[in-house]
Amino acid sequence: MRYVMMLVGYPRRTSDASFQSRKLNRTLSRAVRAASRQQVQAEARLSRLTALASPQIDTLVQLAPQLTYMYQTLSNLPPHEIPASVNLTEPGKRQWETNKTGYMNWALGRLLAKGSGGEGDGKGAVDKLDLVATEIGTSDDLSTAVKSLEEEAVNVEYEHEDSRMVEE
Repeated sequence: MRYVMMLVGYPRRTSDASFQSRKLNRTLSRAVRAASRQQVQAEARLSRLTALASPQIDTLVQLAPQLTYMYQTLSNLPPHEIPASVNLTEPGKRQWETNKTGYMNWALGRLLAKGSGGEGDGKGAVDKLDLVATEIGTSDDLSTAVKSLEEEAVNVEYEHEDSRMVEE
């Protein structure tokens, strides 16, 4: 019924002034809540920005050129070589347990010790192989021998075929 009365144009029961007053109060309370929410956000941003203006930042700014200078000085130095006699293993660890380089050094040392000792003439396994290879001959001698053997094999094969043809 009230809706019909509004359409027809009947006067409202409440005065327009009180309606306008309530409407303005609601708008005002919404605006106050939005403003307080924006104030909280602005204060949070301000607190984050004030941390950047602390005196510690000035110290960090002064350190940058010093670090650059130190890096340039160190990069111009010649590489430092560690003597082979220095033991870089950690205490309580054997050389092959530390890292790949430690294992490779340990294995190489073992191979060299094994190759240089134990035999009667004092030569290692590699030296013995080299001696045998030089007794056999050079690579040119071996290639010449292989070629001559191949030629003989071809000649023998032809002779064998010729003898078969004669028998048939």
